[in-house]
Amino acid sequence: MNPFQKKEPNYGGLAAALAAVIGGAVGIAVAYQKSGIHKDVEAKAKVLAKDFQKNRKVIQANVQEIFGQVSEDLEKVYVDVHSHVMAAKDQLGAQLNEKNFNKTIEQIVEQFSKAQKWSKQTADKFTKNLMQEWEKQSKALSKEGKTIVKKAKKTVASEVKVAKKAVAKSKKPAKK
Repeated sequence: MNPFQKKEPNYGGLAAALAAVIGGAVGIAVAYQKSGIHKDVEAKAKVLAKDFQKNRKVIQANVQEIFGQVSEDLEKVYVDVHSHVMAAKDQLGAQLNEKNFNKTIEQIVEQFSKAQKWSKQTADKFTKNLMQEWEKQSKALSKEGKTIVKKAKKTVASEVKVAKKAVAKSKKPAKK
């Protein structure tokens, strides 16, 4: 063999490895479909996709209201600011009230406003939009609180009945 002759590359090993990977993936997919789990996952994926579309429409409406236009970049900015607000809300813990929540929103929007060079009008719209979050969360907490109270009343009522029956049994004279 001439040392200056071009040697043909051998792809046999690569082809075997690629075939093994593809075969393994197909095998897993077939086993996954036969297990019945895929139906549950598929159903959950559809619900998540539907929720995402609904949430995205809300985000886009908020972005339109605040900035007067919608773009992917503005959606990302909105989600980023909103995430910062929610994280700060969680950090407030026991000090969480409307005044502290609104103050936190103002601080976060101010920071982003300076970094993004928003107009005062845009920053004010963003602040107002995020402050509406307090109303939504207060309503949700109020509803959740009412549900908890209702369940507690039912539990207490049932426990009182059990206690009354036990007292009534203990007062009856024993039969001889």
